[in-house]
Amino acid sequence: FFLSDLIQTMASPSATPTRPLVALSSDGKTLACVPTSVGGESGATILRVLLFQVESGILQTTLTHRNRPDDASVLSRPLKIFFVGPELLVVLFSDQLLAWDLNRGVVAYKIKGKSSQLFHDGCIASDSKNGSSLYILVSADESGKVQIHQYSASDGKMERKVKAGKGGGACGLGANAEYLIVRHEDSVRVLSQGDGQKVSKCSSLNEKNAGDQNIAIAKNIIATISRGQIVLIDAKTGKKLSSIPLDKTTTTSARASFELWKQNESSLILVEGEKVYQIAVSSGQVEKTWTCSLDGSLERQFRLGSGNLLVALLLKNGNYQVVSKALNSADEKIELSWKTPEDTKKEKDEQKQAQKRKQQAAVLGPAQAGGEALISEGPMSKKSKMEMDLEDKEDDGEESPTVGERLQLLQQALDEEELEDDDDGHAMGLEHDLPAAAGFTPKKATTESLGKILEQGLQSGEDRLVELALAVRDERILMETCEELSDNLLPGLLNALTSRLAAKGSRAEHLSIWVSVLLRTGRVRSIAHLQPLRNLIQERIEVFPDLLQLEGRLSLMTRTD
Repeated sequence: FFLSDLIQTMASPSATPTRPLVALSSDGKTLACVPTSVGGESGATILRVLLFQVESGILQTTLTHRNRPDDASVLSRPLKIFFVGPELLVVLFSDQLLAWDLNRGVVAYKIKGKSSQLFHDGCIASDSKNGSSLYILVSADESGKVQIHQYSASDGKMERKVKAGKGGGACGLGANAEYLIVRHEDSVRVLSQGDGQKVSKCSSLNEKNAGDQNIAIAKNIIATISRGQIVLIDAKTGKKLSSIPLDKTTTTSARASFELWKQNESSLILVEGEKVYQIAVSSGQVEKTWTCSLDGSLERQFRLGSGNLLVALLLKNGNYQVVSKALNSADEKIELSWKTPEDTKKEKDEQKQAQKRKQQAAVLGPAQAGGEALISEGPMSKKSKMEMDLEDKEDDGEESPTVGERLQLLQQALDEEELEDDDDGHAMGLEHDLPAAAGFTPKKATTESLGKILEQGLQSGEDRLVELALAVRDERILMETCEELSDNLLPGLLNALTSRLAAKGSRAEHLSIWVSVLLRTGRVRSIAHLQPLRNLIQERIEVFPDLLQLEGRLSLMTRTD
């Protein structure tokens, strides 16, 4: 399937593009990205983390961290981000760790290293008895000794320290319920989770400057880079199972760290360059290979996944787009390319057409819920249409348009509208908000008709019906409609309003009426449902001073001219 969400990020013109850090939750439902770390006023640093909802492709939350006024430290570029279950996101720096509570959108706790310590890598492991633990690979002192610090994932409290060998070049850490694995410059050391004792060791890897995140473990199979190959190692014995040459068709600038995850109990998925491999857990051998071509027009592209899902984060002209596809053993190639608005519209139209064919051309009346569709064999009778709230008057004995024809005309009207504020932008009904198209003039709304149209639009995902409902501005009708709307539809309505506000700020004067009325009903109480709206407002507030300063400069230039 396909999903996408475009986000325009703001940065200083002189800023150098840096690689985004990307992580996917274990259930594959949330994707996190750190696009950049931008120095702020007076040496302060602002860190932003974008959270995408994978199923819908919507930017769900933007997490923002700013140092306190009394904190003079400056955040360095993050080393790694990773999820701890669905409720916690960890950002690792060279000298500290931030753990975000995703339910509340705040930093739950910090872990700071000593001045003599340096953080190299971090990971998470879950145990059915003891819950989840955080692990940080730390250079303990100048002697080159390396330790693994274990913390409770729930509160960040230190639990124990585990010796992990000595010698420079420690650069990677991985863990699962049984093992801790440490990648040194020339070897991989496997330790027991229980007592921290060495279980096995794989030597003679000889890969200097292997880079960040160059080691991973899934189902007791370790993957790491050595001599231009990805080496697969048995964690229990330390023996090499197989090796896969690095994809030579991938340029250095387009190459990202490989990703390894469990597809199912018998197979793993390994992604590197333009290749996607299915690996047998029993033997460590490649069973299936897909080709997933990289788009040369993109600035950056990263692939990761969970289960049978392959997800890509694409970067082009400062915009991020998330695309996703399920793996199919019958395919030879996987297409995860940049989607233009025309491509997105075309795919949505094809999906709608397929859905319509599947439903045997069901036509919904404005007073019907999604499961109460009328099967239309031809034009609707005048009697049926008169029973609906949006019927047109008969003209010279001719039949009025069918509901399907009405929606087509409405779409034409919406396409012609530029959605800009007009002088008389305080209309009280539908007839003042949409231009007439092909002789179509919507009727003034009532509470009953508005409620039915809004309910049908939210249930069926029909943007045309939602737009028709949102064109109403009579606060009395809006209040009555929001009070009578089903509880399960309220989050969908709030999301529809938020997405439209984010897409075009000029609609704020109109849509803010809906938002205000909906919130005044007191029926939206979940913080999770309000979080996207809160983040949108916070982002607009943050950029407002810069925009105000720009307006002042432009005004000064205009006066000078």
